[in-house]
Amino acid sequence: MQRPKWFVIAKNEYRIMTSWIRRGRLAFPFVVLGVIITIIMIVAPAIVGLIEDDLIAFMLSNIAVAMMQSILFMFFFYFLMFPISSALRDIDTSQTELLLSSPIKPSDILFGKFMGVLPFYALVMAGIVGFFTALLDPLGMDLLQKVIIISIFILTLSSAAWIGIVLASLVRSRLGRSNKGKDFAKAFSLIIALPFIAIMYSIIGGRLQAALEDPTYGELIKNILDILPSSWGGKIIVDFATHPGNMGPVLNDTLLRLSGLTMFFIFALYFGKLAADRAYSMETTTFTSAWVKKDRFIYRVVRSLGGGGSFGIVLASIFKDYGRRFQNISKIIYIVVIIALIMVLIMDDKDMMGPTILSQFIFPMYAGFVVSEINLRGKEALFIFRKAPGGVDRLIKARLVHGWLLVLPVSIGIISFVYSTVPGAELFDILKYTAMIATICTAYVPFILGINLMNPQYTEKESMFNVMVLPMMGLVVVIGSLVALGDEWAPAGWIGLNWGMGLLLLYLGREKLKRME
Repeated sequence: MQRPKWFVIAKNEYRIMTSWIRRGRLAFPFVVLGVIITIIMIVAPAIVGLIEDDLIAFMLSNIAVAMMQSILFMFFFYFLMFPISSALRDIDTSQTELLLSSPIKPSDILFGKFMGVLPFYALVMAGIVGFFTALLDPLGMDLLQKVIIISIFILTLSSAAWIGIVLASLVRSRLGRSNKGKDFAKAFSLIIALPFIAIMYSIIGGRLQAALEDPTYGELIKNILDILPSSWGGKIIVDFATHPGNMGPVLNDTLLRLSGLTMFFIFALYFGKLAADRAYSMETTTFTSAWVKKDRFIYRVVRSLGGGGSFGIVLASIFKDYGRRFQNISKIIYIVVIIALIMVLIMDDKDMMGPTILSQFIFPMYAGFVVSEINLRGKEALFIFRKAPGGVDRLIKARLVHGWLLVLPVSIGIISFVYSTVPGAELFDILKYTAMIATICTAYVPFILGINLMNPQYTEKESMFNVMVLPMMGLVVVIGSLVALGDEWAPAGWIGLNWGMGLLLLYLGREKLKRME
């Protein structure tokens, strides 16, 4: 009997996913399963033992339903968002064109891919379900209630994963037809993760719980959550927590909501396959000619800031090359929103020192996203400046100015706003601390530029190493200055060390670029 086409694709997808452990491919699921069992049997009960009383009090509180719905929605959104973000990060249409040129339906392709990655999703689901089951075990739930909770997670997260794979493929088939579309896809792959991060930070920082307890916003949030399929399971879990070992009082509501989740999963599979067959296609890519327009006002201003001569032209060209890519703009939006979310949702300090220390871990990441773009155009772009008289120094100078113009306004705006929210903060203190952070952020640009020139990486994946070096160095600088100099003189150490290492690395990177072959 001939195997279904989706099964062949699923098997191949699994082999691709496990290609990095060919020799241990058969043992891999059992190893992961062993880790999950260890977490369920040892780690989770140990954690539950520390918070058992608080957990029982929470499950019996009036916000337990909404909080459980929010947590389930966060997992649902993550499983939906992950395949979309992964697919859009690197669009390669050649494999899809090869598949679609064969006698096979797009729905078979997508369903096969879904079944191929489902074992990996299942491992993650098992970890989540196992941890939740261990957390709820002290409440005294019976075996049937635990089985229903496991079914809730499987139905909810599997639906999200399938919807995410279908949406990713539909969007990828549309955006993959042009370079501009691929650039927009990479940009969207970052931005789509922000709602998930916002929900996670609001839970970690306690802001969501505070909002649910607020009579003004709490009811609105609960009404919105009630509409979502992921919330139906949350209500079942809380009902079980309030009636452990007794299904009678909540039997009708449980059957209704569980049936709704099951029907949602079936409809998601059916309409997902239907949408793939009708909308998923790979028409021939169309080519359009480029039109060169006059410089916009912002580019004329940038050129004027560069003196208007040859350096001004180089500076404006760098801004044009940087700004015409949606991916670069999305990186700025992404890191700025992340910084804002951390400052607003997690930070709760009553003085200036907390935001000051935290800013030296997150602002370096922002500077890294901006400045590390110097190598992503390839080695050939660097050699163009190598061949011009004084081209290396002109390139470095332009990249420094470009980095400062993008890093400083955002950093100053965010940190000054955070300082202004500190209770009792005086204007002089706000200006003093803001000036100190601005001075440190100014040093981040030559710091990360020197790192990228000394260790050039020409792909986005490899360049992330350079982006993460500066925050790690920031940790060393902050802790080392606090230990060696104390609280009073630590800021001077932060400024001096960042500027000293930044200028040294920039000089070494400049010399390496001049000698590059």
